[in-house]
Amino acid sequence: MRDPNRIPRILTLLRDYWTRYPDLRLGQIIVNFTPRFRCDMGCKANIHHEDCSFWVRDPYNYEDTHWENALREALDNGED
Repeated sequence: MRDPNRIPRILTLLRDYWTRYPDLRLGQIIVNFTPRFRCDMGCKANIHHEDCSFWVRDPYNYEDTHWENALREALDNGED
């Protein structure tokens, strides 16, 4: 079973990010974050970098830790 405590952590990060950039829509945030995982997911799946472009379009396979880390990093670095 996945850790249920991850939910409020991730939602807090999402709220903080979205509050910082209120002109973004939820879909934009999700689409903007998915390319960040491309190399990481490709490496974990033993897929060569050039062959893993499908990961960019399909956030279904991303673990919640990927989202949590990416949101935290973006907030810490002031990235939009």
